[in-house]
Amino acid sequence: MKEHISSDIACKLLFRNPYYFASFVNAVLFDGNQGIDPLEVEDYVSDVSSIMIKNGNHFKNIKRYRDITKKIPHKGVYHVLGVEHQSTIDQKMVVRTGIYEMLDYYNQLISGRKKLMPNIMIVFYTGSSTWKSPQRLQEMMNKAKGMEKYYNDWKYFFVDIKEIDTTKIKDPQVRYLVEAVQGLYEGDYERLNQDIVVKGKILEVVAAFTHSEELLEELMREEEINMCEGSKRIMENLKGQGREEGRQEILNELMSEEENMCEDSKRIVHTLKKEGELNNQRKIVLKQLQIKFGVVSKELMMEIDKFSSQQLNILIEHIFDISSEDDILQLIH
Repeated sequence: MKEHISSDIACKLLFRNPYYFASFVNAVLFDGNQGIDPLEVEDYVSDVSSIMIKNGNHFKNIKRYRDITKKIPHKGVYHVLGVEHQSTIDQKMVVRTGIYEMLDYYNQLISGRKKLMPNIMIVFYTGSSTWKSPQRLQEMMNKAKGMEKYYNDWKYFFVDIKEIDTTKIKDPQVRYLVEAVQGLYEGDYERLNQDIVVKGKILEVVAAFTHSEELLEELMREEEINMCEGSKRIMENLKGQGREEGRQEILNELMSEEENMCEDSKRIVHTLKKEGELNNQRKIVLKQLQIKFGVVSKELMMEIDKFSSQQLNILIEHIFDISSEDDILQLIH
Protein backbone atom coordinates (compact mmCIF):
# COMPACT_ATOMS: atom_id res chain seq x y z
CA MET A 1 0.00 0.00 0.00
CA LYS A 2 1.30 3.42 -0.95
CA GLU A 3 2.36 5.63 1.92
CA HIS A 4 0.04 8.59 2.23
CA ILE A 5 1.44 12.12 2.21
CA SER A 6 0.38 14.95 4.51
CA SER A 7 -1.67 17.84 3.19
CA ASP A 8 1.27 20.22 3.76
CA ILE A 9 3.59 18.10 1.63
CA ALA A 10 0.84 17.72 -0.98
CA CYS A 11 0.53 21.50 -1.24
CA LYS A 12 4.29 21.90 -1.66
CA LEU A 13 4.36 19.23 -4.37
CA LEU A 14 1.46 20.91 -6.16
CA PHE A 15 3.02 24.37 -6.22
CA ARG A 16 6.43 23.06 -7.17
CA ASN A 17 4.98 23.10 -10.67
CA PRO A 18 5.21 26.75 -11.86
CA TYR A 19 2.22 26.33 -14.20
CA TYR A 20 -0.01 25.08 -11.38
CA PHE A 21 1.28 27.84 -9.07
CA ALA A 22 0.69 30.58 -11.65
CA SER A 23 -2.78 29.28 -12.48
CA PHE A 24 -3.74 29.30 -8.78
CA VAL A 25 -2.34 32.78 -8.12
CA ASN A 26 -3.86 34.26 -11.27
CA ALA A 27 -7.26 32.89 -10.22
CA VAL A 28 -7.24 34.14 -6.63
CA LEU A 29 -5.29 37.40 -6.98
CA PHE A 30 -5.87 38.55 -10.55
CA ASP A 31 -9.48 37.50 -11.17
CA GLY A 32 -8.41 34.86 -13.69
CA ASN A 33 -6.25 37.21 -15.75
CA GLN A 34 -2.55 36.51 -16.29
CA GLY A 35 -0.97 38.64 -13.60
CA ILE A 36 2.07 36.37 -13.48
CA ASP A 37 3.74 34.27 -16.15
CA PRO A 38 4.67 30.70 -15.10
CA LEU A 39 7.94 31.04 -17.01
CA GLU A 40 8.91 33.95 -14.76
CA VAL A 41 8.18 32.25 -11.42
CA GLU A 42 11.37 31.75 -9.39
CA ASP A 43 11.96 29.90 -6.12
CA TYR A 44 12.80 32.29 -3.30
CA VAL A 45 14.76 31.01 -0.32
CA SER A 46 14.72 33.12 2.82
CA ASP A 47 15.39 32.16 6.44
CA VAL A 48 12.36 34.21 7.30
CA SER A 49 11.62 33.30 10.89
CA SER A 50 14.17 32.97 13.65
CA ILE A 51 12.65 33.35 17.11
CA MET A 52 14.16 33.14 20.57
CA ILE A 53 11.97 31.02 22.85
CA LYS A 54 12.62 30.84 26.59
CA ASN A 55 12.78 27.28 27.87
CA GLY A 56 13.35 27.35 31.64
CA ASN A 57 16.58 29.24 32.20
CA HIS A 58 17.68 28.86 28.59
CA PHE A 59 16.76 30.48 25.29
CA LYS A 60 16.30 28.40 22.20
CA ASN A 61 16.61 29.68 18.65
CA ILE A 62 13.78 28.26 16.56
CA LYS A 63 13.79 28.72 12.79
CA ARG A 64 10.66 28.64 10.69
CA TYR A 65 10.15 28.76 6.94
CA ARG A 66 7.08 29.64 4.95
CA ASP A 67 5.55 26.67 3.16
CA ILE A 68 5.95 28.06 -0.35
CA THR A 69 7.84 31.21 -1.30
CA LYS A 70 8.31 32.47 -4.86
CA LYS A 71 9.78 35.58 -6.45
CA ILE A 72 7.58 36.93 -9.22
CA PRO A 73 7.69 40.04 -11.43
CA HIS A 74 4.53 42.08 -11.90
CA LYS A 75 4.43 45.35 -13.81
CA GLY A 76 8.20 45.67 -13.65
CA VAL A 77 8.46 45.10 -9.89
CA TYR A 78 9.63 41.90 -8.20
CA HIS A 79 7.41 40.63 -5.38
CA VAL A 80 7.91 37.93 -2.76
CA LEU A 81 4.80 35.78 -2.83
CA GLY A 82 4.36 33.39 0.08
CA VAL A 83 1.72 30.69 0.46
CA GLU A 84 1.10 29.29 3.92
CA HIS A 85 -0.99 26.14 3.72
CA GLN A 86 -3.42 25.37 6.54
CA SER A 87 -5.55 22.27 6.94
CA THR A 88 -6.62 23.34 10.44
CA ILE A 89 -7.55 26.69 11.98
CA ASP A 90 -4.72 28.64 13.64
CA GLN A 91 -5.75 31.59 15.81
CA LYS A 92 -2.17 32.94 15.70
CA MET A 93 -1.98 33.04 11.91
CA VAL A 94 -2.01 36.82 11.52
CA VAL A 95 0.91 37.14 13.96
CA ARG A 96 2.81 34.32 12.27
CA THR A 97 2.48 35.90 8.83
CA GLY A 98 3.53 39.27 10.28
CA ILE A 99 6.70 37.71 11.69
CA TYR A 100 7.46 36.04 8.36
CA GLU A 101 7.13 39.28 6.44
CA MET A 102 9.04 41.55 8.81
CA LEU A 103 11.95 39.12 9.09
CA ASP A 104 12.11 38.82 5.31
CA TYR A 105 12.26 42.60 5.01
CA TYR A 106 15.03 42.61 7.60
CA ASN A 107 16.93 39.93 5.67
CA GLN A 108 16.57 41.94 2.49
CA LEU A 109 18.06 45.02 4.18
CA ILE A 110 21.05 43.25 5.69
CA SER A 111 21.76 41.61 2.33
CA GLY A 112 22.30 45.09 0.89
CA ARG A 113 19.01 45.72 -0.89
CA LYS A 114 18.18 49.44 -1.00
CA LYS A 115 14.51 49.07 -1.98
CA LEU A 116 12.48 46.27 -0.47
CA MET A 117 10.65 43.71 -2.55
CA PRO A 118 7.00 43.79 -1.37
CA ASN A 119 5.71 40.67 0.36
CA ILE A 120 2.29 39.24 -0.40
CA MET A 121 1.12 36.54 2.00
CA ILE A 122 -1.60 34.07 1.03
CA VAL A 123 -3.06 31.76 3.66
CA PHE A 124 -4.44 28.80 1.69
CA TYR A 125 -6.97 26.87 3.79
CA THR A 126 -8.00 23.38 2.61
CA GLY A 127 -9.87 22.15 5.70
CA SER A 128 -13.55 21.22 5.85
CA SER A 129 -14.55 23.54 8.71
CA THR A 130 -15.34 27.25 8.48
CA TRP A 131 -12.28 29.46 9.06
CA LYS A 132 -12.82 31.47 12.26
CA SER A 133 -9.43 33.05 12.83
CA PRO A 134 -8.62 36.80 12.76
CA GLN A 135 -7.32 37.96 9.39
CA ARG A 136 -6.11 41.36 10.62
CA LEU A 137 -3.95 42.15 13.62
CA GLN A 138 -6.39 44.72 15.02
CA GLU A 139 -9.05 42.01 15.22
CA MET A 140 -6.93 40.44 17.99
CA MET A 141 -6.52 43.66 19.99
CA ASN A 142 -8.31 45.07 23.00
CA LYS A 143 -8.77 48.55 21.51
CA ALA A 144 -9.56 51.91 23.07
CA LYS A 145 -12.21 53.90 21.23
CA GLY A 146 -10.73 56.59 19.04
CA MET A 147 -7.22 55.14 19.20
CA GLU A 148 -7.52 52.64 16.33
CA LYS A 149 -5.80 54.96 13.83
CA TYR A 150 -2.62 54.88 15.93
CA TYR A 151 -2.41 51.11 16.12
CA ASN A 152 -0.34 49.27 13.55
CA ASP A 153 -2.24 46.67 11.60
CA TRP A 154 -1.28 43.56 9.68
CA LYS A 155 -3.26 41.35 7.37
CA TYR A 156 -2.94 38.35 5.12
CA PHE A 157 -4.84 37.41 2.00
CA PHE A 158 -7.12 34.50 2.85
CA VAL A 159 -8.11 31.81 0.32
CA ASP A 160 -10.51 29.00 1.25
CA ILE A 161 -10.44 26.19 -1.30
CA LYS A 162 -14.18 25.67 -0.75
CA GLU A 163 -14.91 29.21 -1.97
CA ILE A 164 -12.63 29.50 -5.02
CA ASP A 165 -14.42 30.41 -8.26
CA THR A 166 -13.13 27.63 -10.50
CA THR A 167 -14.21 29.41 -13.69
CA LYS A 168 -11.21 31.69 -13.14
CA ILE A 169 -8.71 28.79 -13.05
CA LYS A 170 -7.14 28.35 -16.49
CA ASP A 171 -5.15 25.16 -15.94
CA PRO A 172 -7.51 22.14 -16.28
CA GLN A 173 -5.60 20.02 -13.74
CA VAL A 174 -5.75 22.70 -11.03
CA ARG A 175 -9.39 23.38 -11.87
CA TYR A 176 -10.22 19.69 -11.51
CA LEU A 177 -8.33 19.51 -8.21
CA VAL A 178 -10.27 22.40 -6.67
CA GLU A 179 -13.62 21.17 -7.99
CA ALA A 180 -12.92 17.64 -6.74
CA VAL A 181 -12.12 18.92 -3.23
CA GLN A 182 -15.22 21.10 -3.24
CA GLY A 183 -17.31 18.17 -4.43
CA LEU A 184 -16.00 15.83 -1.75
CA TYR A 185 -16.67 18.39 0.99
CA GLU A 186 -20.15 19.24 -0.32
CA GLY A 187 -21.13 15.63 -1.02
CA ASP A 188 -21.59 16.61 -4.68
CA TYR A 189 -19.72 13.68 -6.22
CA GLU A 190 -20.84 14.65 -9.70
CA ARG A 191 -18.03 17.23 -9.65
CA LEU A 192 -15.50 14.38 -9.70
CA ASN A 193 -17.05 12.99 -12.86
CA GLN A 194 -15.41 15.02 -15.60
CA ASP A 195 -14.28 14.10 -19.08
CA ILE A 196 -10.60 14.75 -18.41
CA VAL A 197 -7.37 12.80 -18.16
CA VAL A 198 -6.39 13.44 -14.53
CA LYS A 199 -2.76 13.18 -13.49
CA GLY A 200 -2.13 10.80 -10.59
CA LYS A 201 -0.33 13.50 -8.62
CA ILE A 202 -3.43 15.70 -8.77
CA LEU A 203 -5.56 12.91 -7.30
CA GLU A 204 -2.93 12.40 -4.63
CA VAL A 205 -3.27 16.05 -3.60
CA VAL A 206 -7.09 15.79 -3.61
CA ALA A 207 -6.85 12.74 -1.33
CA ALA A 208 -4.40 14.46 1.06
CA PHE A 209 -6.46 17.66 1.29
CA THR A 210 -9.72 15.82 2.02
CA HIS A 211 -8.29 12.79 3.90
CA SER A 212 -9.89 10.51 1.28
CA GLU A 213 -6.76 8.45 0.67
CA GLU A 214 -8.44 5.04 0.73
CA LEU A 215 -11.25 6.20 -1.53
CA LEU A 216 -8.86 7.47 -4.22
CA GLU A 217 -5.90 5.15 -3.68
CA GLU A 218 -6.80 2.84 -6.54
CA LEU A 219 -7.09 5.72 -8.98
CA MET A 220 -3.66 7.02 -7.95
CA ARG A 221 -1.83 3.87 -9.02
CA GLU A 222 -1.45 5.18 -12.55
CA GLU A 223 0.46 8.28 -13.61
CA GLU A 224 -2.57 9.42 -15.59
CA ILE A 225 -6.18 8.25 -15.24
CA ASN A 226 -8.82 8.45 -17.95
CA MET A 227 -12.11 9.03 -16.19
CA CYS A 228 -14.12 6.66 -18.42
CA GLU A 229 -17.84 6.24 -17.89
CA GLY A 230 -17.41 3.23 -15.60
CA SER A 231 -14.93 5.06 -13.38
CA LYS A 232 -17.24 8.05 -13.22
CA ARG A 233 -20.17 5.88 -12.12
CA ILE A 234 -18.07 4.27 -9.40
CA MET A 235 -16.95 7.64 -8.04
CA GLU A 236 -20.54 8.88 -8.09
CA ASN A 237 -21.95 5.78 -6.43
CA LEU A 238 -19.34 5.85 -3.67
CA LYS A 239 -21.33 8.73 -2.24
CA GLY A 240 -22.66 6.12 0.21
CA GLN A 241 -19.16 5.11 1.27
CA GLY A 242 -19.96 5.40 4.98
CA ARG A 243 -22.72 2.78 4.80
CA GLU A 244 -21.28 -0.68 4.40
CA GLU A 245 -24.54 -2.26 3.21
CA GLY A 246 -24.94 0.46 0.61
CA ARG A 247 -21.38 -0.07 -0.59
CA GLN A 248 -22.02 -3.80 -0.99
CA GLU A 249 -25.16 -3.14 -3.04
CA ILE A 250 -23.18 -0.80 -5.30
CA LEU A 251 -20.43 -3.39 -5.66
CA ASN A 252 -22.88 -6.14 -6.57
CA GLU A 253 -24.48 -3.93 -9.20
CA LEU A 254 -21.12 -2.96 -10.69
CA MET A 255 -19.86 -6.55 -10.76
CA SER A 256 -22.90 -7.56 -12.83
CA GLU A 257 -21.80 -5.06 -15.49
CA GLU A 258 -18.06 -5.65 -15.17
CA GLU A 259 -17.59 -7.14 -18.64
CA ASN A 260 -18.70 -3.85 -20.23
CA MET A 261 -16.33 -1.70 -18.18
CA CYS A 262 -12.98 -0.18 -19.09
CA GLU A 263 -9.85 -1.59 -17.47
CA ASP A 264 -9.62 1.25 -14.90
CA SER A 265 -13.17 0.55 -13.72
CA LYS A 266 -12.58 -3.21 -13.50
CA ARG A 267 -9.51 -2.60 -11.37
CA ILE A 268 -11.46 -0.32 -9.02
CA VAL A 269 -14.26 -2.89 -8.67
CA HIS A 270 -11.68 -5.60 -7.92
CA THR A 271 -10.10 -3.42 -5.23
CA LEU A 272 -13.48 -2.68 -3.63
CA LYS A 273 -14.25 -6.40 -3.61
CA LYS A 274 -10.97 -7.18 -1.85
CA GLU A 275 -11.63 -4.38 0.62
CA GLY A 276 -15.05 -5.85 1.44
CA GLU A 277 -13.58 -9.33 1.94
CA LEU A 278 -10.92 -7.92 4.26
CA ASN A 279 -13.55 -6.12 6.34
CA ASN A 280 -15.53 -9.36 6.65
CA GLN A 281 -12.39 -11.16 7.88
CA ARG A 282 -11.83 -8.50 10.53
CA LYS A 283 -15.43 -8.83 11.70
CA ILE A 284 -15.06 -12.62 12.07
CA VAL A 285 -11.82 -12.26 14.05
CA LEU A 286 -13.22 -9.59 16.38
CA LYS A 287 -16.38 -11.61 17.03
CA GLN A 288 -14.35 -14.70 17.91
CA LEU A 289 -12.06 -12.72 20.21
CA GLN A 290 -15.04 -11.10 21.96
CA ILE A 291 -16.52 -14.55 22.58
CA LYS A 292 -13.16 -15.77 23.90
CA PHE A 293 -12.12 -12.75 26.02
CA GLY A 294 -15.38 -10.91 26.59
CA VAL A 295 -13.78 -7.50 25.93
CA VAL A 296 -11.21 -6.62 23.26
CA SER A 297 -8.98 -3.67 24.06
CA LYS A 298 -9.00 -0.59 21.85
CA GLU A 299 -5.27 -1.03 21.21
CA LEU A 300 -5.77 -4.57 19.88
CA MET A 301 -8.68 -3.46 17.69
CA MET A 302 -6.43 -0.82 16.15
CA GLU A 303 -3.76 -3.45 15.51
CA ILE A 304 -6.29 -5.78 13.86
CA ASP A 305 -7.35 -2.95 11.54
CA LYS A 306 -3.78 -3.01 10.18
CA PHE A 307 -3.63 -6.78 9.65
CA SER A 308 -3.42 -8.13 6.12
CA SER A 309 -5.69 -10.88 4.83
CA GLN A 310 -2.90 -13.43 5.37
CA GLN A 311 -2.40 -12.34 8.99
CA LEU A 312 -6.12 -12.52 9.67
CA ASN A 313 -6.26 -16.04 8.26
CA ILE A 314 -3.41 -17.13 10.56
CA LEU A 315 -5.28 -15.67 13.51
CA ILE A 316 -8.49 -17.49 12.60
CA GLU A 317 -6.64 -20.82 12.24
CA HIS A 318 -5.01 -20.49 15.70
CA ILE A 319 -7.93 -18.90 17.55
CA PHE A 320 -8.20 -21.87 19.97
CA ASP A 321 -4.49 -21.68 20.86
CA ILE A 322 -4.74 -18.07 22.03
CA SER A 323 -5.15 -17.33 25.73
CA SER A 324 -4.29 -13.60 25.87
CA GLU A 325 -3.92 -10.53 23.66
CA ASP A 326 -0.14 -10.86 23.93
CA ASP A 327 -0.41 -14.29 22.28
CA ILE A 328 -2.02 -12.62 19.26
CA LEU A 329 0.81 -10.15 18.76
CA GLN A 330 3.43 -12.86 19.22
CA LEU A 331 1.63 -15.09 16.71
CA ILE A 332 1.36 -12.40 14.05
CA HIS A 333 4.70 -10.65 14.53
